Amino acid sequence: MKKFISLFIFFALSLSAFAQTAGGEWKWARAFGGTDNSSNSYSNFIKQVEYDADGNTYILGIYGQYGCWDDGQAIVNNPTIHSSGQQPLFLAKFDSVGSLLWSRIVKSGQQYTGYVGIQLTDSNITVVGTARLDDPVQTTPGPKWLYFFDTLIRSQDVAATPVAQRHPPFAFGWWTFVTTLDLDGNVQSSVFLEERLRPNYTFPGSLYGYRSSEAFMWGPGLFHKDSEGNNVLICQTKSAGQEEDPLWILVHKQDTTTNSYVTDTFNVFLPGSTEKPEGIAYLTFFKFSPSWELRTFRNLVQGLDGFGASYEYYGDSINPYVKYGITDFDLDDDGNYYIIGSIGVGLTAMYHGELNNYPCHVYFDSSIYLTVNHIDETHYPPFVLKLSPDGIPLWCNQIHGLQNPRYPFQAPFQGIDVSGNYVYIPLIDCIGTIVIPNLGEYSITPPKVAWLKCDKETGVWQQFSVSDTMFNLLAPNHYNNFVHEDHVFITGRYGNIHGFQDFIEHWTTDGTLVDTMNIGRDNQVEQWATIDNRGNLRLRKTITTPQDFGDLHLDYGTNHSMAVIALYHNDAFAVPYHREEQSIIWEQDLNFSLADSPVTLTATSTSGLPVSYSSSDTSIARIDGSTLHLLAGGSCTILATCPDNDYYQAAAPVSKTLTVGQSGITDHEASPLLIYPNPSRGYMNLYGPTDQISSITLYDMAGREVYHHTRTIFLNATPADQGPCYSLNISHLPQGSYIVKVSTANGQAQHLKLIKK
Repeated sequence: MKKFISLFIFFALSLSAFAQTAGGEWKWARAFGGTDNSSNSYSNFIKQVEYDADGNTYILGIYGQYGCWDDGQAIVNNPTIHSSGQQPLFLAKFDSVGSLLWSRIVKSGQQYTGYVGIQLTDSNITVVGTARLDDPVQTTPGPKWLYFFDTLIRSQDVAATPVAQRHPPFAFGWWTFVTTLDLDGNVQSSVFLEERLRPNYTFPGSLYGYRSSEAFMWGPGLFHKDSEGNNVLICQTKSAGQEEDPLWILVHKQDTTTNSYVTDTFNVFLPGSTEKPEGIAYLTFFKFSPSWELRTFRNLVQGLDGFGASYEYYGDSINPYVKYGITDFDLDDDGNYYIIGSIGVGLTAMYHGELNNYPCHVYFDSSIYLTVNHIDETHYPPFVLKLSPDGIPLWCNQIHGLQNPRYPFQAPFQGIDVSGNYVYIPLIDCIGTIVIPNLGEYSITPPKVAWLKCDKETGVWQQFSVSDTMFNLLAPNHYNNFVHEDHVFITGRYGNIHGFQDFIEHWTTDGTLVDTMNIGRDNQVEQWATIDNRGNLRLRKTITTPQDFGDLHLDYGTNHSMAVIALYHNDAFAVPYHREEQSIIWEQDLNFSLADSPVTLTATSTSGLPVSYSSSDTSIARIDGSTLHLLAGGSCTILATCPDNDYYQAAAPVSKTLTVGQSGITDHEASPLLIYPNPSRGYMNLYGPTDQISSITLYDMAGREVYHHTRTIFLNATPADQGPCYSLNISHLPQGSYIVKVSTANGQAQHLKLIKK
């Protein structure tokens, strides 16, 4: 399962709309934009939102030229960075009340800097994207620089560097970067990948970015770091090489000990040739080890039949036009991948369908394939494909459309959720006659939203549910579903002459509609949100007109777009996830003497979550984190607990009896050292045999250090009638009991009791 299960919804922005859902409240809202003199909604856009167990929010997106926050503060205070109107990658973190904690960008002075996504764990965040630094010799005049996570790299400086010393990001060309940051936004490591037709090619292409050089490009795809730390990339690849030409993959890794780069080179082979300079398309699976050695490469499409080549395909008479798109994925507990996407068969309008011999097939292996039955289906029919952790196809399934001149088939998949024994897939803008293998035909008009359920092991469709609750439908949309045990939540928007209505529908997994909840109206664009199980809905959208979020009014000005992240809380949205059990393991013996203080407590939880401790008697033992301070002889109870979170139930508490003996603590009659007077009102005098004392430390009964003396002290072996050997002024100390720790040069220590009157 995805670590953070999300519900993507179209969501309203006016407070009056939320009066329909009792108990809801806007908690905070922030926005950023770019002064690019454009109301284009994609000038400022949030692509992805994640959140952690502490309620922090992470966003990934882009902004236009001269980006700034809703309070007018610039996103980057550097005039060089603002000199280009191209859109940068933008990463930011907000705390639970919406305060900005940090932001980071990647931006090129020459062209748009692409991005793919982020993956969040308990300790770090991984960002995958593309970056470009142009060679001033090979490009037109203009500013050439790259701002890579707050590091400014100028191409004129790189041009003066010997070629052998240039490595990404201090080199020219396109690269895919995989950068890991800690949760405070500090870069921990970066790996750069590039591909070449020849290993010495000096202007390489990136994993996900566009390139116009002679080689190829890798199109948009998916990235995932699995539980073993392997790095998996599933993407579209284009190659302009011949079948016998290797595809060179270069991996640049930074050696943290020497601060220099090490480059590993791998090569793979893709079948086929082309007359087309951009190359032909493949669907590929790459798996790199945690240290970025190539472990697995698979060309997922093993063959085609029925597709006819056409000179209409940009002058290529050899290959048919087949395009593979990937939109989302999820994983099960065994690490299998479930991918949704679509295929395009190159209609070139409706004129050259006769070039294809229907049905056409796309083979993942000899028995697992996709089918296109007729020309009406060639507009990107959707599919779901299951892969093993090593990229081996296990099954695929799809839906079909019948020819209908009035209502052309359309039912794209958007989102996927693996839960229990099933895979759930929402459909957006369903229209036409839709054929669901194993279930039958469905005639849908006007457009509606729906969802599919298939068996996780076989891929066989089990359920197709269509929303019939919407009337006068103008513009329905549905972006994802949220599954919990026996419940499915789908979302959408419908419209009439009065505007658009956003809603959430609650279904059971057997296809029974339980309830529909309207959540407001809005005419703006790009309304998405993520909801967690505690009822916090994180809205992300782009707006072009002023909007209110509670008491916060967001107004970016005329003809500018603004990307918004806002948090709305409603207890009605909370869903009690099924959480795994955990337990506390604690085998430590808690029998000590005062001389053993301090002691480290060693309990652990099976979930890996931190264990907390408490003491039933703080006069005997005080706890600071996992450190136990022994203060006095006696017994008390130490309790170990581990609370719940989004994924684990609270562990059953474990208690142990702590016994503190008097060993090492002596009174002044039995000790070879002597404190006099004891009790004392102003001065403490220390007597004893001749010895070298390295330090004297006093602790109160809460274990806090109140005095420490490290000067070398020599004690006489004579009784008190010869005068004090060492005198300590304790008049400033409050009345009470104290522990005096006397340490000797040979590493031994004695503890004595002192009472201050």
